Amino acid sequence: MGLNRYGPMLIPDERFFFTGIYDAPPEAGKFDLVFSVFTFHYVWHKLEAIQKLYNQMLTENGSAILHFPGYLVRTDELQFGNPISEVGGNEQFTRFISMIRDTEGRKVFSYDTIPYFSDDDDRSLLGKFGNLRFSKVHGSTVDLGVTLQGFAQLPFNDKSAYVASNYVPKNKVCD
Repeated sequence: MGLNRYGPMLIPDERFFFTGIYDAPPEAGKFDLVFSVFTFHYVWHKLEAIQKLYNQMLTENGSAILHFPGYLVRTDELQFGNPISEVGGNEQFTRFISMIRDTEGRKVFSYDTIPYFSDDDDRSLLGKFGNLRFSKVHGSTVDLGVTLQGFAQLPFNDKSAYVASNYVPKNKVCD
């Protein structure tokens, strides 16, 4: 699946599905490897996408590596008006993701951060991006146990914005 074609790769058009992760057609099949760099932080419903990748789109023993900053996923009851730091957000996401188990009780995900530096449009960006890794164990599924409460766009230059998603536990009634 791709957001756009990349001519120099010389990959035939029939190998691409121009679609979003939520409405991928059945003919897209299942994937042995999903590797996402510099795209997942634009996904609106991040945790739903992660759950769909694991439960429906990976082959048995298929793997995924998703590169995005964990502070864009909030899994507490804080409202958007309360700022969260990059460091605090990554730590919170690390704690959340470390608790997720599959139907057999096995730890599924690992998340770590790496320093990131970019000179993007003559603006320096220094921070820590995360790497979320997981492999599907035969026959297992995951339920992340949260419901999307809302999301916000966080501008990072004049042209683009990251999408921050705020979740609450499924058993929590939203105001």
